[in-house]
Amino acid sequence: MPVWDRDSHSQAFREDGHLATMTSRLSTAGWNGVNPDDLDLAAVSLHSIDSLNMTSWERNFRDILVRTIDNAYDRPVESYTTFVLLYNAPSRWTHDEFQSFIDPNNSVAQILLAHFIAIQAVLTPILALERVGFQGIDAPTATLGWIEGIYGNVPRGLRTYVEWPRQVSRYPFMRFMGQGQLGLYDQELGETKMGEGITCSSW
Repeated sequence: MPVWDRDSHSQAFREDGHLATMTSRLSTAGWNGVNPDDLDLAAVSLHSIDSLNMTSWERNFRDILVRTIDNAYDRPVESYTTFVLLYNAPSRWTHDEFQSFIDPNNSVAQILLAHFIAIQAVLTPILALERVGFQGIDAPTATLGWIEGIYGNVPRGLRTYVEWPRQVSRYPFMRFMGQGQLGLYDQELGETKMGEGITCSSW
């Protein structure tokens, strides 16, 4: 007779309920689509790191990021469910694999972590719906500051693979709020540049 594991079944129930909630929100909230230009840049950067010498588990991590971006153009539910697989990925690794991933001297893992953080920020229009009703830190962008440290830590010859995440880490927050806010962001950016031009010409 199978043993009833109340904790595991309760966890599965909670996860199913959470997924149903997110599916409902993404289907009915009229969410602001993820900026396709950011998705294009993410796809190019993820393609570039495919040439790195990765272990099987590192490559699997990278492949999940690729599928997340592919889905994010027009399938937000699939993008979300794919991305959250990465939250559970370490539980499937061996002790040595986990230690390797968090080792600051493992440049490949550091590059993957930088992409994870940047993609998490880019997916803000999707991930922000997790926090409906909550106040405080804007979780999807809370760890962007780590990217600069990663950039400085990897060897100079590998820094090109962190250029896109580094670019994302320097975006103003409004850039992450989706297509509905992108026009306003571009307008403000244009006004800022115009102001800089006026200032320069007045000297």
